[in-house]
Amino acid sequence: MVYVQSNDENLVGTQRTIIRGCDSLSNLIELTLYVNISSNSAPEFTEDIKTQFSLTMKEWTNYTLPAFKDPEGNDEGEVYINSMENQAFPEFVTYNNDTK
Repeated sequence: MVYVQSNDENLVGTQRTIIRGCDSLSNLIELTLYVNISSNSAPEFTEDIKTQFSLTMKEWTNYTLPAFKDPEGNDEGEVYINSMENQAFPEFVTYNNDTK
């Protein structure tokens, strides 16, 4: 398996990659690949996300995340929610990925 990744915007476009190796009979095998490097940024929410909630005891609320899109159209995004480092979610907070 071969993974190709570039963080250099100057390499966007078609790049030639050569893979060389030997088989069990010491024959040289060369594979030339033309790899299309696409510009790709993370999907973005179409509006700001609400990040603060004020609730009283025994009150509950549902919050639906805004729609999101991929600016380049390369990916179909999926949302995952993680707590911040050293700050666990309270036990009463849940996330349902099916409804976002």
